[in-house]
Amino acid sequence: MSKITVVVGDIHGCLEEFTELLNKIQYNKNQMRLVLLGDLMDRGPDPVGCVRKARELDIECIMGNHEEKHLRWHKHQKKFQETGKHNPMKPMAEAEAKANETLNDQDWTWMKSLPIKLDLGFNWWAVHAGCEPRYSLNKQNPSQIMRVRYVDENGIGKALNPDKSQPEGTVYWDQSWRGPESIVYGHCVHDHQQWRVTAHNNVYCVGIDTGCCFGGHLTAMLMTPNFDSWSNDFVQFKAKKAYFSNHGDD
Repeated sequence: MSKITVVVGDIHGCLEEFTELLNKIQYNKNQMRLVLLGDLMDRGPDPVGCVRKARELDIECIMGNHEEKHLRWHKHQKKFQETGKHNPMKPMAEAEAKANETLNDQDWTWMKSLPIKLDLGFNWWAVHAGCEPRYSLNKQNPSQIMRVRYVDENGIGKALNPDKSQPEGTVYWDQSWRGPESIVYGHCVHDHQQWRVTAHNNVYCVGIDTGCCFGGHLTAMLMTPNFDSWSNDFVQFKAKKAYFSNHGDD
């Protein structure tokens, strides 16, 4: 019997909600393939616990921009300790720095091994943020696939304005993506409850970051094999509280 594929949106340190969601879907590794869309780190109360739970359960996970940021910070801090060379990155918030220092060698090894995309089957792929429509999936810029939101008329990613607003003359990337791959992604909170589905001629983009760390929901997309396609369903668990208040550009 083919496994159900379960894809979970950004957890951001919400370990209790993650555990409750796994209970709700009755997670069984022999019957389900579980894929996390990245950003286990930061914002919520126990990011290190989320990393270790993913490791303990041997769950597949994509590299989120928050994991990538922690890896860069760790690398620069090690270089500082060895050479005295200043860390050029923007200082981390106190909670982020504490989490970074708490991660052990096994955590870092696991985090470094995370891919930037995963093949889900039937021409569906999982990425953290999205894709630049200008390029095919196998030619995406790793930084953009972890961060892209808005793209210009040429399908090239554009950074948010300084006030975090949408750049003029851009659209959200999923409005221009024509595949041929369908994409499930996280990173951007479109709504605190409702997932986002965009479709173009049987090419789908599904956004399932519903802002658990902001007091929204942790969302899972359940993908059941159905001949040559997927039959999709969604399961959610409401956040126990809002752990973080500021929506940023990362």
